[in-house]
Amino acid sequence: MRLSTQVYEAFRDDEAKAKVLADVIEQLEAGILDADVATRYDLNKTELTLLKEIEQNRANFAIELEKVRGEIKDTEVRLKIELEKVRGEVKECEMRLKMELEKTKAELTSTIHGNSVSGIRWLVALMITQLLAMSGLIVGLFQYFGR
Repeated sequence: MRLSTQVYEAFRDDEAKAKVLADVIEQLEAGILDADVATRYDLNKTELTLLKEIEQNRANFAIELEKVRGEIKDTEVRLKIELEKVRGEVKECEMRLKMELEKTKAELTSTIHGNSVSGIRWLVALMITQLLAMSGLIVGLFQYFGR
C-alpha cells in the first residue's frame, strides 16, 4: 500500500485534510522517483553488481591467461622439436661434407701419386734412353779410334 493511501486512511475522519495530505505525499513520492536520487540501497545494489562483474572478469582473465600460458608452452615444445630437427640436419650435412672432403682428398692424393709415378716412369725411361745413347756413342768412339 502506498504512503499517500496510508495517510488518507489515517486522517479519514477529516476528509479535506486527509485528501490534501495524501496529495502532498503523492507529489513528494513522485518527485523522489523523478529526481533519480540514489538511496543507500541502490548504491549497495550497484556496488554488489559491480563486485560480481569484477569477479567474473577476474575469472575470465585467469582462464584466458592460463590458455595463453598453455599456448606458449606448446609453442616452446614445438620450437624445441624444430630446433632439434635442424640440429640433426646440420650434423648430417656436416657428416656429408666431411665424407665428400675425405673422398676428394683421397682422389687428389691418388691423382698426385699417379702423376708422380708416371713422372718417375718417364724420367727412368728418359735416363735409360740417354744411357743407351751415350753407351752407343762411347762404343762408336771406341770403334772409331780403335781402328
